[in-house]
Amino acid sequence: MRLLAQSDLHLNRRENRQWLESLSRHDYQRDVLIVAGDVSHRLDQMRWAFEELLARFKEVAFVPGNHDLWVHRENFPDSTAKLAAVEALCLELGIHVSPVRPGGGAGPWLVPLFSWYRRPPHPDSLFLPKPGEDPNFRGWSDDRFVRWAGETTEPPDSLTRRAPFTPDDGAPVISFSHFLPRAELIFSAGPYRGTDPRPGFNFSRYAGSLEIERAVRRLGSAVHVYGHQHRNRRRRIDGVLYLSHCLGYGPERDAGRVGNGAAEPLALWEDGPVTLEGVEEGTPERVSRFIESLNRAED
Repeated sequence: MRLLAQSDLHLNRRENRQWLESLSRHDYQRDVLIVAGDVSHRLDQMRWAFEELLARFKEVAFVPGNHDLWVHRENFPDSTAKLAAVEALCLELGIHVSPVRPGGGAGPWLVPLFSWYRRPPHPDSLFLPKPGEDPNFRGWSDDRFVRWAGETTEPPDSLTRRAPFTPDDGAPVISFSHFLPRAELIFSAGPYRGTDPRPGFNFSRYAGSLEIERAVRRLGSAVHVYGHQHRNRRRRIDGVLYLSHCLGYGPERDAGRVGNGAAEPLALWEDGPVTLEGVEEGTPERVSRFIESLNRAED
């Protein structure tokens, strides 16, 4: 049995549906796939996707992303109701949305962390200032397609504050969320090359939440898988290996912006942790200097 990971399938895109249809029906029959959110904003496409994945993988574990909870052109009163429908679909099909130890209990725990991003000035926000950003934040589709019960801008407690899980058998833990757990993961480790494709958009406003990082540390995760940014990372910080392995959009893949072999699920475990190439050890110096400069500016 292997454990593999992929996120941000975005199967509303034809080229991504073709990717899933072309994925081998033989190579992964003994394997477990972690899907770290953003399968589709359409529930019918999500059903199709899970059925296709279950035909290829032995088991599938899932946590929803922001696109999965859009109510764009669907008959849901709000995203709270959409979340309930997504969870009901997973329960019906046997998709894991609760902690599970697959492989007859021989492998690590897989722990989905249901989460959402926190916007500034929330203390758990991953926000970092970006010069020249659009002050109207018009580039963020969630503002049009996500709405919570009661017309609030914050998700319900049932999403972000689920009952804590504490493994007590000494098995390693692989946790996963859609959103980022810490700001250091937003940035490339090396010098930035090329132009910013969206200079007015500040992703850090919507990146994730320190709530996720606290859960990762409480669990003692050996590995944490996340998605959302469409920029793939392999980064070890303070003993935790953080992995992002997004499929993303076709034009992003063609331009090389996603990276790290995004068109194949990433193997994390095979009778033990898989040795991955290109893992960056520690917090990248460029990111550290950038965050330190912001802290000095605030002081």
